[in-house]
This record gives sequence, structure tokens and C-alpha cells, in this order.
Amino acid sequence: MVGQKGLPATYGGIERHVEEIARRLVARGHEVSAFCRLYYTPAGAQYHGVRLLRRPSINTKHLDTATHVAWSSIEASLGPYDIVHFHALGPSAFAWMPRLRGVRTVVTVHGLDWQREKWGRLASWVLKQCEYPAAHFANKTIVVSKTLRDYFRDHHHCDAAYIPNGTNLPTPRAAKRILPLGLNPGKYVLFVDFSMGDQHPAIQKALKQGPLPPVTLRDVAFLTWGDAKEEAEARARAAEHYATRSDEVGAIFEDFLQGLSDYEGGKRFRVAVRVKSPEA
Repeated sequence: MVGQKGLPATYGGIERHVEEIARRLVARGHEVSAFCRLYYTPAGAQYHGVRLLRRPSINTKHLDTATHVAWSSIEASLGPYDIVHFHALGPSAFAWMPRLRGVRTVVTVHGLDWQREKWGRLASWVLKQCEYPAAHFANKTIVVSKTLRDYFRDHHHCDAAYIPNGTNLPTPRAAKRILPLGLNPGKYVLFVDFSMGDQHPAIQKALKQGPLPPVTLRDVAFLTWGDAKEEAEARARAAEHYATRSDEVGAIFEDFLQGLSDYEGGKRFRVAVRVKSPEA
């Protein structure tokens, strides 16, 4: 597995996707290796029999993925692997490399990353060019939505396999983790946002319109899902925005997220990702 930040998944949809696939393949008797970034996967980490290969990267916004995937692709090309599975548009640019030695490759496209507002003009252009390798460099291309399947068929004449993401349905449980936050079961609205917080227009719109119950900002459980730097930035924005205290809990991880979700009484559960185009 190449392209994910690492395992076990703490934040990131691709990381969770890889985590779920990898452990199921191991359970079926396959040997699975996952390349992990040093800052994401701690030394000595283990995950359900998956071999975790911690490798370096230049940990900046624009070089992190490229440098890590380049290293991982070279190593995977020289290793004893039958299949190398690349995840996301950017990493797909390296999907040709293992094929030079006869190793079959797969690319899974999780979204059109160039549409996300986090990227500047040049980075977005580079990511958009990676659509072609995602469609043609690997032995097979997988997409996780019918919209992506249609997009790659219409724009790249690629017969991509549609395999949607699944989920593990959690068991409803009594309120516990929300209580120290001052939230009451059934009396709050939860927004899950990838480090954009109150700046996301969907949050402001949802507070004013739609089927949500009438709420004020002090009824909102605002949280971010990202790394420490992104969390600090989101906290600073929230501090400027909220005149009165809201239940702004900062960056959180999976089990705490489940506790904040409607399985402990949240009125709504929304995931917000800001993109540049409505095609996303």
C-alpha cells in the first residue's frame, strides 16, 4: 500500500480506507505491507499483522506526499511484491514504476484532489495532470463513487472499477464522553470539519436553514480533524469568531468522534470538506 500517511489510522479518510482493506487481506492469508510516514506512524507500531514500513519524507505541504511516495515506489519496485496498490491522484504518477519489473499495480482514486481549496493554483494544476496516470499507468483503476467512474470514463476513456467505501456500524451507547464538554444528550449539533472550522460556509448556512433545530453558537460542538498545526490554526479562528464559549474541542480521533456523534445523542452529524468546484 502506497500513498497513505500511515497506519493505524488516526485521521484521514485514505488512511482509514487502507486500514480496513489491509487488515481484511491479512485475515484472508495475504502478506500486506503499508508504507508509513515517520511523523504519522510511531516507531514500534503494529496493526493486525500488517507490515508497517516507516519511511522518511520532506514534511512540508507540497513535498510531503511526493517525496514519501517516490521513496516508497522505488522500494516497492525492488521488493518481493505481487501487487502495489497506490492511493489518490498524486501517488498514481508513480504507478508505472513497479510495472517495469513485471509487478502489477492498482490505483484507487478517492476524489479529485485538485478541487480542494487547500491547494494553490500551481499545486491544483499538478494534481489535475495526475488524472491521466491514475487512469492509464496502472493495470487497473478503482474509484469509490459512481460520479468518479463517470468522470474518468468521460474525460479519460477509462473503464474504472467502482468499489464504494464501506463502514463499520457502531453500537449506540449511553452518553459519557460528551458530559465533560458540557453537552447534553440530544441537545447539541455536531459539525465535523477538516480543519476549516467556522470558516466553512456550510456551517453558517446550516445554522440558519434546513431541518436543523434552532440553535445558537453555544449549542454547537465544533471540532477539527487534522494534524497539530491545522488544529492550532482552527482554534485561533474559533477564538476570534465565538464571542461566547462554544464547545470547541479541537482535533480528535476516531473513538472520541464516535462518542460525540449521534450515538451519544447529537442532533446531526455532518462532514464538511471545502472544494473549489461543485463537481466534487
